Amino acid sequence: MDWLVEAIAIARSSLASIDHGLFTHYQIGLGVGVVIMTTFHFFPGKPWGIAYGRNVFDGEQENKSENSADSVEPRLDPASENHEKEPPHQAGDDPQTWVGDEIPKEILDRVRKRNGLTEEQMAQVIRNARGQALRQTPQPAKAHRQWDAYVYLVCFALLVYFVNRDYNDFASWWFAWWFPKEARTLGLFVPEAIEND
Repeated sequence: MDWLVEAIAIARSSLASIDHGLFTHYQIGLGVGVVIMTTFHFFPGKPWGIAYGRNVFDGEQENKSENSADSVEPRLDPASENHEKEPPHQAGDDPQTWVGDEIPKEILDRVRKRNGLTEEQMAQVIRNARGQALRQTPQPAKAHRQWDAYVYLVCFALLVYFVNRDYNDFASWWFAWWFPKEARTLGLFVPEAIEND
């Protein structure tokens, strides 16, 4: 238990050397960051680039999408519209297979009636969903995602560097406290309380 008391004393002495104004700004920044991250976690918002229906477009673009929808969207062939005659497909067998083809007609009728859609509107919804599903391809990892990770790693490394430089090797002490064997291997100073345990 002495090592815990000593660790708390070392942490307090390290924190005592921090200017109160700087420490207050650090606490405010940390608090605002926690509030922002919590808000984004519980209220993520709508994803960009996804249209949930024709009502999201303005009038001019709605007319364009109605005119171009017939030429772009693939149509269901008559055999695939009748789900009772069609044997179920395994996903991945055929590139034109869609998981929605396996939905029984009764379920589609219940959904149509529950949402107050006509049969023509329901057929259009199915065509849109099938066309969108068949056009989607798995996206490989993009370069900007990798660059985002690099930026975060560099920022974290700079944070560790400046904390270590400005606060009497606090980051090195913390690393040596939690990873004493690795610290000895790297040649870092290991506090005596850690060496005795």
